Amino acid sequence: MSSPFSAPVPTVRLFGSAGLLSALPNLLGFHPSDALVIACLSARGTIAPVMRVDLSTFTPHVAAHLAAQAATFADRAAVVTYSQNPERDEVAQVMAVHLFGAGVDIVDTLRVSNDPATPDPQLQGWDALHGRRVLDSRAEVEASAQYDPTDQVTPEVAALIAQAETGAHPHEMVAAILADPAPTSRCVPEVLAAVRQLPDDSAATAVLCTVLSVLAYIAGDGALANVAIVRALAARPGYDPARTIDTLMSEGQPPAVIRAAYR
Repeated sequence: MSSPFSAPVPTVRLFGSAGLLSALPNLLGFHPSDALVIACLSARGTIAPVMRVDLSTFTPHVAAHLAAQAATFADRAAVVTYSQNPERDEVAQVMAVHLFGAGVDIVDTLRVSNDPATPDPQLQGWDALHGRRVLDSRAEVEASAQYDPTDQVTPEVAALIAQAETGAHPHEMVAAILADPAPTSRCVPEVLAAVRQLPDDSAATAVLCTVLSVLAYIAGDGALANVAIVRALAARPGYDPARTIDTLMSEGQPPAVIRAAYR
């Protein structure tokens, strides 16, 4: 069985605004709500990074930062506002101005309701095959990485916890997982299950949350990666391995760059 991190991502053709909107929940890992989403598009028409920010935290400074990130990866972008409020259309316009100023052409600006969209069935099938599912909200993503010892502990999960508790470094753990040609016991779901077994005061929590963040980011699950790194730094403020991956993600480094750093 091949590694979930080396498994080929299917080619899914999207047509028009409806196709893009159906794919965004799969790409984000959850149904966005009261948020601004920027879907970056490469010159070949493929979707590059997808960025999301809460409408409540949107400012011109945030718009400038997002535009700079988008310009690094794409020359076109679609801007989608998830809100029931028509006045939020202004947010999309502000974002579009910043993107255009950064050299990114706007292919579409959309506002859709907060009602969950029907995910793209092709991407939904691939997600299910690799142990992922689209959650209803970002709050559910956050909850998925919190302490919950009611889950069953498999031998694989116990082994991951033991490694972290005996002083394994996140870099070493990630490198071993990525080097394993058949890591059926070491994919994101297993690391996530291990994280859920650990309270915040455990010495292993920051270690495994950092491992989870790296692997989730490489696998394309930016939401889970961010949630995991927030918990890692909350459990151990200033933890260098967590700060490093947090900086790389904040800079918008491509997953391939981060993966190469762990070889």
